[in-house]
Amino acid sequence: MVEDEPGVRAATSEFLACCGYNVLAANDGLDGLWVSEAHMDSIEVLVTDISLPKITGLELAAAMVAKRPELRVIFTSGHDLDAFEVRAPLAKCALLQKPFSLTELASEVERALRTMRK
Repeated sequence: MVEDEPGVRAATSEFLACCGYNVLAANDGLDGLWVSEAHMDSIEVLVTDISLPKITGLELAAAMVAKRPELRVIFTSGHDLDAFEVRAPLAKCALLQKPFSLTELASEVERALRTMRK
């Protein structure tokens, strides 16, 4: 979970953990890369804000997918999502417009995991 707003990151991470997911949290794109590279186990789903300081969520996702091709990506944004151009190999990602409900997030994570396991 990569989110630069501390309250959103904490609440979302806590919610996902309560749903039974092992959550790694990062506060910006570079921190997300560091956390990903330091974590030796698999990472199945990346939930990231698109607009992050240092490097964008799009750049973060592209770097992570290059090293973990099986990774599923869920982008979030409070901005108009049509303004962002998502290119392969990220074309099969999910997009969640902020504000989103925790139920919507849980549904997207479960959908991402189902598509990964097929």
